[in-house]
Amino acid sequence: MAALIKGAATGVHDAVHKLLNHGSALIKDARAGDNDAIQKLLNQGAHVDERSDGTTALLAAAKAGKAETVKFLLSKGANVEARDDDSYTIIKLALDNGHKPIAEWIVETYPKLIVTDPRLPKGKTWITEQFELMSNNVKDNASKPDPKVLERIISGELGPIEGRSVSHVYWEHILLRYVGDIPKDIERNYSKSLILSLVGTFERILKGHDGTLPPSPASGVRQNY
Repeated sequence: MAALIKGAATGVHDAVHKLLNHGSALIKDARAGDNDAIQKLLNQGAHVDERSDGTTALLAAAKAGKAETVKFLLSKGANVEARDDDSYTIIKLALDNGHKPIAEWIVETYPKLIVTDPRLPKGKTWITEQFELMSNNVKDNASKPDPKVLERIISGELGPIEGRSVSHVYWEHILLRYVGDIPKDIERNYSKSLILSLVGTFERILKGHDGTLPPSPASGVRQNY
């Protein structure tokens, strides 16, 4: 019985090790643009969307500018909507690394894909439409997002971190999440020195907090969230 259990454990370990090796090898071959090696791994049981090093083979190929490998992996069923561990899309990874033709090919080939990156026309249109929807849904004019925040998101020129208004911080945070740049949002909008608006007309704010809001101007009652 002990030998049987040991054998089973060894088998599970070997299977896990094989899967991990497959994922690592897929990423390596995708970055190198080696389609033959990728096919061999797939024949051996590797899954086209296996993850390693925080990414998938498709995302790694796009980031490395291997257009033919991107097409090859997609033909094998790779998920075009996959994101890496930073939540970056294939579009963002291609554009960030100077491979605009790959990003444009993806957009053309997958017309139903939601494109959030404003560096491409479809992404610019999308984020502009989302901004207008958000603005229209805010009934208090004093709380509406400043169009200049949208302009900066689209241009990529966000400006200095310090010296921004509470409203600017809040809406930039929202828009960066919409376009899918979580690391940039964290870098700019999660500093302890910043004041983060929570509600409406920014009467109540959170600063150096312990989870407790200051008294409401209307009631004088402290509220916990």
